[in-house]
Amino acid sequence: MLDENGKAKFADFGASVIIEDDNDMLKDTCGTFLFLAPECCDTSVKEFSGKKADIWALGVTLYSFTFNKLPFWGDTEIEMLKCI
Repeated sequence: MLDENGKAKFADFGASVIIEDDNDMLKDTCGTFLFLAPECCDTSVKEFSGKKADIWALGVTLYSFTFNKLPFWGDTEIEMLKCI
């Protein structure tokens, strides 16, 4: 995606949630497992802050862009979630 000046922008709003008020607590996850915040991977956590989870995902994205690899990895989804 490019802006009006030809600068690259990136966005994926397919997994977005519109928050109507200051309460950003979410109960469900969606999106790519590799970018989930630790509280999203913990089955004992019933609610989590969407804003804080987004900041985590941004950190994983920036790490990936900087080092050209993901910060957490596993051979299976379960192994990867345990690493997070």
